[in-house]
Formats: sequence, structure tokens, C-alpha cells
Amino acid sequence: MNSKPHTRFGLESSLRLLALFLLCGVSTPLVGCDHGEPLGKVFGKVTTADQPLAAGFVVFNNTQRGIHIMAPLDANGTYQLQTAKGIGLPLGDYQVSIGPPMAEPAMPGMPQTGPLPTMRIPEKFQRPETSGLTLTVSKGENRFDISMD
Repeated sequence: MNSKPHTRFGLESSLRLLALFLLCGVSTPLVGCDHGEPLGKVFGKVTTADQPLAAGFVVFNNTQRGIHIMAPLDANGTYQLQTAKGIGLPLGDYQVSIGPPMAEPAMPGMPQTGPLPTMRIPEKFQRPETSGLTLTVSKGENRFDISMD
């Protein structure tokens, strides 16, 4: 009997578990919240020229706490923030920016996807330092609609 395939499977399984552990252990500090910290539910809609921005991200930054979280926009321009700890953000002050959609990498052997749709995001809104958008997240619901007009 050859036990080598079994050993290889065991090594691959161990590496997968280690990767999962590291991903969970590393990603939790990135959102900057602990297990018992209260969250404020954050949601809203992004529009430009009175039309929903149907693709992209809303980015919330709190540099003092090291929090940087992105929420994807749906086809209606709406978003809702969710972290590993639940729906919402830790309470506090955030600078907000809007980012264009990111291209998904092509799988090996698969054709590259087409170009991303042209985005109507003014440059000033793409950086938290220049967007002029801020939000103080408090307990409960925090609706934050953004108009880029």
C-alpha cells in the first residue's frame, strides 16, 4: 500500500485549515471591533444626476481605530454595511468615499471578462480626504444617502 496520497491529502487539508484560521484571525482586527462592541446599522443609497449609481462601493474609514470597510452597491444604488460581527459599523466618526467597481480576476483558462461599465463618480468623491462626506455612527439605524450632484 502506498500511503503517500493520504499524507498529501492530510498536508493539503492542514494547509487549508491554517489558511482559514489566518484569514479569520487577520480579518477580524481589520474591522476594528471586538466581540461585545455595539454596532450601528448603516445603510443608504448613492445617486448621481438623480439616478442610482448601480455599481461600485461605499467606503467607510475611521483612521483612529484602523477601520476601513467597503459596502457594495446593488443595481438600485443601495448598500448596507456588514462586518464579521454583524450588520452595521462600530460606533464613531467615519470619512466616506465612493469607489468604482473592481474587476474580478479571470480564472485560469477562462477568458477575461469585458470592460467595466463607465462610472460617473467624480474624482473628489473617490478619496475620503476630498469627498466632504462624513458620518457619525450611533446606536440604532443610520441612514446615509449620498448625492454626488
